[in-house]
Amino acid sequence: MSSSGPTPPDVPVGSVVVHEYGWREYVALAPSDVDVVDTDGLKATDYLGVLGQTGLTAWVGMNVVGRFKEGDTVFVSSAAGGVGAVAGQLAKAKGCVVIGSCGSADKVKSVVDDFGFDAAFDYHDGTVRVLLREALEKVDRPGLDLYYDNVGAEHLEAAIREMNDNGAIALCGAISVYNATEVVPGPRNLLLMIWRRLRMEGFIVTDHEDKRPQFLEEMTDLVRRGVVTSPETYVGHGIEEAFDGFLALLDGGAVIGKALVSLGTDA
Repeated sequence: MSSSGPTPPDVPVGSVVVHEYGWREYVALAPSDVDVVDTDGLKATDYLGVLGQTGLTAWVGMNVVGRFKEGDTVFVSSAAGGVGAVAGQLAKAKGCVVIGSCGSADKVKSVVDDFGFDAAFDYHDGTVRVLLREALEKVDRPGLDLYYDNVGAEHLEAAIREMNDNGAIALCGAISVYNATEVVPGPRNLLLMIWRRLRMEGFIVTDHEDKRPQFLEEMTDLVRRGVVTSPETYVGHGIEEAFDGFLALLDGGAVIGKALVSLGTDA
């Protein structure tokens, strides 16, 4: 008897696949529950980072929400994180001037040396308002055209202060409030958004699944050509270390790029 249902996707033995079933060493799934990915010239882990949800988040924030263009001055907070590092590299690939904010001197060095940011600062070194103004002076730009916000609070207020007329702010995250035990003050200068005709928009990446094919086509080319790299840090080895690795990610620490837990012995 023939089936009238859709033909299951072909998943040859030995395929590298991506699924949405969380941390596990083994899983039995229907072919329709996995996506076979092409690792020619790529690392398999790229599909957990720059070619996965992390990269899509950066791409959507820059292209769909931020609508960035060549020559823009872009500020990215949490610039050494998985999303921030990719967002900044996308801006550089389009010919933008890029400033990053990070949580340590090592991360500042990494975003400049490894990801090509034009300037970066450790937000622990002073007030973000002053540090951002100094960074803009260093790159000889009067203000910001786009702020990719992963932090909120003081960072957001400082960015609003430095925005050029008709600039845009893409609200991706708010790290400053995730583990807060007290209310974190919000921006006190929202009036500037009116005076400067600014646009600020929050987004959830899962609302933009229709953009994934375009994202993959563009990003895969950039990664294969070495224009965008896929930063990653292993925070655990073995499934038993997954939860501690997740806590390390939330703590920040020395994590640069995508935080990964290896289930093998070769990472």
